[in-house]
Amino acid sequence: MKRYCTIISLALFAGLFIYLFYRTQHTVVNIMLDKLSYGNALAAILYIRKHFLLPEFVIYNLPEALWVFAATLVSKHLFIKLGRKNIHLAWTPLCYAVLLEFLQLLHWMPGSFDWLDILPSFAFTLCAVYFIKCPLQTQQLLGKFNYRTFFFIYIYAIVFLSHVSI
Repeated sequence: MKRYCTIISLALFAGLFIYLFYRTQHTVVNIMLDKLSYGNALAAILYIRKHFLLPEFVIYNLPEALWVFAATLVSKHLFIKLGRKNIHLAWTPLCYAVLLEFLQLLHWMPGSFDWLDILPSFAFTLCAVYFIKCPLQTQQLLGKFNYRTFFFIYIYAIVFLSHVSI
């Protein structure tokens, strides 16, 4: 269980690191950092950017794939019941990411459509679904509110924090 949670946490922290230090200062998480640091975070951001160069792919495409990976692991062995059907949620993060990309393609959301956002997300989903064993029991998401329900909601809230607000 510890290993499983560590993998999820590392994926989320790596994505957060990239967002905080390499992405636009107009994302919600960067605006929050600026407010919490009383404007003092900019010097650290500029230092990191100058001394630790990252390829554009890592900056612009990897964070979404890391979020999809972590969200897929959180969603494994969770399902919702619709009538007599159980809808398993492991593929939900990938579907959500693809939906957001197509909404950008249609110009219904800010941003631009990019296949290089979808392909790594798909690859990371396959890794999460097929190569990492989930130590948790299968559970209905809405059956009872517990830490798994909380983390499922929490991990989707992270998408809001990466949203560009301006």
